[in-house]
Amino acid sequence: MKLKIINIDKNSSDKNLKECIALLLEQMAFIDSVSTFEKVENGLRLALNYQETTKVFAVENSGDEIVGILFANKGASIEKSGYYLWINELYVKDTERNKGVGTKLMNHVFDWCKTEGIRGISLATSVDNETAQNLYHKLGLDSDQVLLFNKKN
Repeated sequence: MKLKIINIDKNSSDKNLKECIALLLEQMAFIDSVSTFEKVENGLRLALNYQETTKVFAVENSGDEIVGILFANKGASIEKSGYYLWINELYVKDTERNKGVGTKLMNHVFDWCKTEGIRGISLATSVDNETAQNLYHKLGLDSDQVLLFNKKN
């Protein structure tokens, strides 16, 4: 299967945006976050207005269907004395898992970070998501034991 990385931005086609929204909606359900297509669409469109800090990469299969998405934010880091990338969401369509989609996305992000001078990548996954953990370990990411706190408004 031929996989192609595409950059998603506010000028992307409606087809690509709708496919990305659908995948992000699946990701919200996967992490037990109740959402709607409209809420995910609003959030994605808002984020895409900030192209300097918001990065969305997607993987298209040979049929031009988006089968994986990575949504990230670039931020400044005191610890790294420069920029880092926080990966908010990485999701691969159920039927496309274990076919190299997640690896292709992450390797693309590693290369992109090098060209952009980004000094580190951070992300979080749940303790019971062994598939994601295995991918991240395979790609050389280290894990720390941390607690992630959230406050909903």
